[in-house]
Amino acid sequence: MVKVKDLKWKQDMRVSELVDSYEFIGFQSVELQRASEVIVKMKKDSAKVFLTFTSNMVTSGLRGFFAQLIELGIADVIVTTVGGLEEDIMKATGEDFQIGSFQTDDVELHEKGINRVGNLL
Repeated sequence: MVKVKDLKWKQDMRVSELVDSYEFIGFQSVELQRASEVIVKMKKDSAKVFLTFTSNMVTSGLRGFFAQLIELGIADVIVTTVGGLEEDIMKATGEDFQIGSFQTDDVELHEKGINRVGNLL
């Protein structure tokens, strides 16, 4: 299993570094790139940018990236689910999440006291 890590974008980051970082992000990290194209177009058109995400996105390794978007003023409005607060507290108190498999046996995980969201344990 691979440990989930927050994506940290750097201004001088190479595309290969960014693509390599997707190894540590659960769910559909490729959608992030597609969303960035939409955001660039919206900024060019001076449209308001609504940053929306569900709590599982915080767990997937995008927590730090969302924080950076907010710090940089890229998002005008933020909309999220209340679960994001719970998962943010878990991360802030040192909880680690691991990348597992969508096919993992739920009974086996339960017996080990492991919870799952998609492929994140």
